[in-house]
Amino acid sequence: LLSSDNLRIALLSQDEDQIEICLRELSWEVDQARAVSVYVRDFDRRHLLKILDNIKTNLDMSFSSYGVYRKDFFIKAFNQFANIVRIYQVDARFSIFYCPKDHATWVQATTKAENPFRSSTVPKDCGLRVNRQN
Repeated sequence: LLSSDNLRIALLSQDEDQIEICLRELSWEVDQARAVSVYVRDFDRRHLLKILDNIKTNLDMSFSSYGVYRKDFFIKAFNQFANIVRIYQVDARFSIFYCPKDHATWVQATTKAENPFRSSTVPKDCGLRVNRQN
């Protein structure tokens, strides 16, 4: 989750070099999460692997995408991170946020909404903190 928050921060600053670094780090972290998932109960593991595979697919697709298409892949990946927080009750530092204007969900460690999907000309504080429970 920390790596996804780093990507969110890079998206906020629109630093393409940092976005690329964060994408590679996050992709590696997802691979590591897949590897340690063997310690999760079988039923939960299958579900977790589907979420992680979905994240990985969307991150991989974002590497070769630009503009709106890339944003869509990021939104899909971040939504899956929110599912991990919601379903598996991981690290309490992270909260789920939702922006009704972008129809985007993301996870962040700070309590004030900082929407990584808003353009540079629109205020980035659009978003509501939503409940972590199902």
